[in-house]
Amino acid sequence: MRPPGSCDDGRTGAHSSRGVLAGWLTFRLIRADLFPWTTAFELFGLVGGAALARGREGDRARGEVRACVAAMAIGWSASISLGYNTPVLGAGLMTASLFHLIAWPRSNRFRWAERSSWLHPICALAALVVFVRIRREYIYHDRPASELTSPLEGRLPGGALLYTNALTAAFIDDVNAAVAAAHGRTYALIPNFAGWWAKAEQLNPLPVDWLYWQELPRPELTARVIDALSAQRGRIIVIAEKTNTDAYAREPFGMPDIIYSPALPYVRQNWRKVGETRSSISSNDSSPPHPSPSSPVSPSLR
Repeated sequence: MRPPGSCDDGRTGAHSSRGVLAGWLTFRLIRADLFPWTTAFELFGLVGGAALARGREGDRARGEVRACVAAMAIGWSASISLGYNTPVLGAGLMTASLFHLIAWPRSNRFRWAERSSWLHPICALAALVVFVRIRREYIYHDRPASELTSPLEGRLPGGALLYTNALTAAFIDDVNAAVAAAHGRTYALIPNFAGWWAKAEQLNPLPVDWLYWQELPRPELTARVIDALSAQRGRIIVIAEKTNTDAYAREPFGMPDIIYSPALPYVRQNWRKVGETRSSISSNDSSPPHPSPSSPVSPSLR
């Protein structure tokens, strides 16, 4: 005999599980800043725990467990990233599998739950509203959409119809000033402006567009870049960033530089500074060690 209030299929307490899950997800969706990290990992754990619990039922729950395992595998695969290591991109599939895994009760005592199908559209509507809000307010490495008022056309090669925030636009203007100060000479940008080369007027003289440490994980790859720089000494200008570009969307010209390119120390130690702007230092190995008059130098950095 089953205890009072249990479901006919033995899933005790299922009458409230979906309601609790929908309420928790709705609350977490409202806290959009937490969802990509804390909530996504909590959801991953919930799906795994539910799959283990239902796995004890054997063949009867095989389909539901497979769906959970597949959703977790997709979430895990999407999280394989150095910059965005979170299963949030699989959150939709994990949520769907979790809702499917939790059964509605069939006992007369909790017949109200069968009439609570309104929980699904409410949760779906909340997800849609928050999705639109997140897309507009939490843009990766940029300001909210309402602040993307600075056109990239005329600033970034190939940037027509694109917009960014005023702080990032000021940085790009500064890069343009450094490029103009090269007076038509071949230049290289290091380490963190790969998008510049998509439609630049000249080809990148270096073998890699993005001289980030993740792109140069092995010493032989770094040596290839340094060899390319050494072979072009005196013939190219190297425009090296002196601030952390990751922070440009949050504060003017970012934070003090964090060295994350293996090529940056080489240029700083072996090439002569010929000019400077707010965001970068221009270097040329065979030029005089004084700044060029076309590129102003901050007195604190002379």
